[in-house]
Amino acid sequence: MINKKHAKAVKVEDCELVRRLVSRVAHNPQSGCWHWIGYKDSKGYGQLRWGNRMHWVHRLSYAAFVGPIGDKLQIDHTCCNPSCLNPKHLEAVTPAENRKRQSKRAHYERGDDDVPI
Repeated sequence: MINKKHAKAVKVEDCELVRRLVSRVAHNPQSGCWHWIGYKDSKGYGQLRWGNRMHWVHRLSYAAFVGPIGDKLQIDHTCCNPSCLNPKHLEAVTPAENRKRQSKRAHYERGDDDVPI
């Protein structure tokens, strides 16, 4: 089970966690994405065991490099890459905003819309 609450409390001062995160990253110079090369779930989201639980690496990265994740917020990949953990590509949004963005991206990918997000 993924632990969302623990990721809220991660701080960049937690050197061991930051070391583990960056040790499993492949940088893409064209996109700027930090691709997670560790374990991924069936949808491509990176996961890492930290403590006794599995965590999504994009949430850990956001919490470590940007700051706490607000209650009831989700982390959106503005690059549309679920394996990316570049904090510059991550944004804390409400679940409604995340669904809205996902819907727009799906329409764009199908060719329904002319303009990406």
